[in-house]
Amino acid sequence: AALPSGSRVILAGGDGTVQPILAQLLHGQHQLALLPLGTGNDLARVLGVYGLHWRAALELALHAPCSRMDVGQVRLSSGQEQALYFASSLACGFDAAAGARVAQMPAILPGLLRYAAAAFMQFAQLRSYNIDWACDAQATQKTKVLLASCMNTPTYASGMRLAPSARIDDGQLQLVLAKNTGLLPTLVLFARLLAGGRHTGAAAVHIQSCQQLHILASPSGQSLPVLLDGEYLAAQSELHIQILPQALAVVRRQQH
Repeated sequence: AALPSGSRVILAGGDGTVQPILAQLLHGQHQLALLPLGTGNDLARVLGVYGLHWRAALELALHAPCSRMDVGQVRLSSGQEQALYFASSLACGFDAAAGARVAQMPAILPGLLRYAAAAFMQFAQLRSYNIDWACDAQATQKTKVLLASCMNTPTYASGMRLAPSARIDDGQLQLVLAKNTGLLPTLVLFARLLAGGRHTGAAAVHIQSCQQLHILASPSGQSLPVLLDGEYLAAQSELHIQILPQALAVVRRQQH
């Protein structure tokens, strides 16, 4: 927060390292360069630096030019002034509850296996959430969902391709709704997700682009588990989400 405006900030870590300082990065109009040393590394994947040796990543961080990416913003109640931000994902429902278990998984497991193991543990407490939701200027809909998550990147949870068509520079979020159709069908759906994002054609899954989204737990007094870039929030009853197009300057490796 004290750096001169437009400074280049090099972070060693993953999505959870970036998320708590996104507000300062945006406020200072700073440039973000990422050394991919986190557990999930989903932002690193889309920036093209995942898997790079740290020396190569550091060379890129120090000298490569920047491009711009979109950032998600969320307010936790109507009229709330303070906003939170996410670079990769806002997970809501089952995947957020599972993500909260990741820290309990054996550290020896690599990232994707840790998230998958946490998800399988959460299947023992499989439940649905009643929500009222509205995208952009569309009418409010009532739906019972397993999860209702917003994606800025194609993957979350260490490479799970929840929203394969998501892009970080298109001015859109991808809303993914999945219904709870019972334990066995949901396990099959999860297996399709793990198999590279083959869940997208399933009848229980709805995906749509949006710029603004309002989610309200229903009935009043209910709450939803929420993760921002893998970081757990206290359960929330209301979410006002929007995309901030081209809000953050980032070092992005050119893919050939």
